[in-house]
Amino acid sequence: KKTNRWNNFKRKIGEEPVILDSELTRQSVSNIHAFLSSCGYFSSEVDCYVDTMFHKKKARLTYSVKQNQPYRLGDISYDFKDRFLQPVILSDTIMTLLRSGDIFNVTTLNSERKRITEFLRKRGYYDFTINNIEYKYVLVKDNDGTAYVPAWVFTLDPMGSNDYLYAKDFYEYLDILNKNSHCLHL
Repeated sequence: KKTNRWNNFKRKIGEEPVILDSELTRQSVSNIHAFLSSCGYFSSEVDCYVDTMFHKKKARLTYSVKQNQPYRLGDISYDFKDRFLQPVILSDTIMTLLRSGDIFNVTTLNSERKRITEFLRKRGYYDFTINNIEYKYVLVKDNDGTAYVPAWVFTLDPMGSNDYLYAKDFYEYLDILNKNSHCLHL
């Protein structure tokens, strides 16, 4: 190894050669498939082809992606762990970001969770967090090949993470206590 100034300069400005790593290639295929699944393409197919004959000491990677048919949203339902949430949430369903027939998208789902959380906080549920809302779904394919998510269940549980319910309106809060307690009479 030469240690003169010219060789040291060349070592500093150059980059180490990149070596083809088959594990990183498999990880890239997995990442692409995960992204497509989050966009509703659960039955997508991703392959990677390595061409080492392209150029001497170089490889060319070609990723082949077949999206197939996307899964679409079906009906949306809610499971209320706190019955006082039902009228509040159902009064705002016109503003939902989820529409039956839309393509499944995790980003839209998370945006809906955030929207519901902000809506509830504006109405006095100050400790309600996005983690109090979970969603469940099932993937189904019809005989004709139509792929869809038939039912969405949003579980809203304000006490799910040991949060407490705070109501803006004092009288509404007293009404809740009155209905849940036999000791409080106004």
